[in-house]
Amino acid sequence: MFAVWNEDKHWIVLILKIVFWGTFMVNGSIFFLTDHLRFFKHIRHKRHLGLSGGDFGALVYIMCLKFKKPDYSRPVHQIFTEICPIMSATTILENIIDERAEMVQLDPAGLDRILSKGWRLLGRRFVRHNYSTWHRKLCRTIPLRVRLEQFELSKSQRQTLRRNEDLRVLSAPARFDSERERLFALHRERFHEKQATTLASFIHTEAPDQYPTEGRELEVHFNNELIACSFFHLGEKAISGTYCVFDPSYGRRSLGTLTMLLELLIAKEMGMEFYYHGYTHDIPSQFDYKLNVKGLESLNWETGEWSSMERVPARRWVDIPA
Repeated sequence: MFAVWNEDKHWIVLILKIVFWGTFMVNGSIFFLTDHLRFFKHIRHKRHLGLSGGDFGALVYIMCLKFKKPDYSRPVHQIFTEICPIMSATTILENIIDERAEMVQLDPAGLDRILSKGWRLLGRRFVRHNYSTWHRKLCRTIPLRVRLEQFELSKSQRQTLRRNEDLRVLSAPARFDSERERLFALHRERFHEKQATTLASFIHTEAPDQYPTEGRELEVHFNNELIACSFFHLGEKAISGTYCVFDPSYGRRSLGTLTMLLELLIAKEMGMEFYYHGYTHDIPSQFDYKLNVKGLESLNWETGEWSSMERVPARRWVDIPA
């Protein structure tokens, strides 16, 4: 036991090994274990996930509890997420980035720096991560930005602006109040997973107009009713498109796309260089609308370099298969 402790240098690995072998000996699951050891050899040979010895023990234990037989003909990430959909992604992905820090006030140049490194604003925190899940599938996150000197409206985007010319749009300091919470309650019903319960999960509640830098919002009104509100923060040479909420009953107006386009035009008019509009996944997801922009760039987590991406025409994310 002590040799294992000194080798692994992590008490969690030791506990998982003890629990695993105890469970194995009690259940006598020798044939079940043999079958899953074939799975280990499969993924270890192909080097899909780069599991450590401790991770193998944890994975076997979870498999024994789930009592499922892998289908070795499918991609490894699909096998894993079916067998163990709730296990932390930090166990199986190499070079994990999963960082968060309490939000503090920054100067505009400071906001530029953290955005360029893949950080984004989330409630009272700065966060960045290079993995996520979508429909219970593990996936990579890809930070996005738009190089504004290359941005121009497409034909469909100009149509979106014309279709909404009857709306009244106001620019004002960002604020958090019950009216925006009401709008968020309507907005969140669009999502079937990862539902946040409050707008406070995305926007600083006390001073969204000051944290981490000057915060602005676009209020979109129809017949004096607030039907959309987007929040953005100003850097020295960049803008963070922080979050947007809208009433889904006005779906034909594409209000999320509308506010993103308006923020892009504002950023370009201000002489900014970049517009950061969050991230997408490396599999089809609800965030694919962010790819329908000219001048698009993505961050390579390994090199820290940004490179151009081809624009991807928009499609309705609710039509994406699970």
